[in-house]
Amino acid sequence: MQAFYTRRIAKEDRRLCHADPMGAGTLFATGSDVTERMHMNASVERVRDALAELIKAALISDDGKSLACREAGREKLAGLRADPPEAGSLRMDGAWMLAIQQAETPELAAEEGQVNLTLPRACPFSLDEILAPGFDVDHAVEGIRKSASTG
Repeated sequence: MQAFYTRRIAKEDRRLCHADPMGAGTLFATGSDVTERMHMNASVERVRDALAELIKAALISDDGKSLACREAGREKLAGLRADPPEAGSLRMDGAWMLAIQQAETPELAAEEGQVNLTLPRACPFSLDEILAPGFDVDHAVEGIRKSASTG
């Protein structure tokens, strides 16, 4: 019985490490690891928040609210450009999945009638792309809208 329990715990530990969107993959941390992890969390949250605004802009049917999300996305992206996260401090696919979860909130479900939410699991943008001065938010929102409607 104990061997079964140990295997089950080990399997769960592996699952948690693989599910970690920031890629830290550790269960025990030193003081410097904790500081680094906090920095990673902040980087992921900032990128997640910007991507979530783009997703909401793509999914919300009301033009005024969609425009407000686009503007919020532009502001968050400008903040990222002013203080860019280190490329190694986050995984864009993890930030993207967290952004989808943030955009899928039940409070917004009634407003998200533009398309069915079948967004790709992989982030359609690289960190370099969203940090580029010429990143076109409107084009990005339309791309998200198209990918959500086609699956």
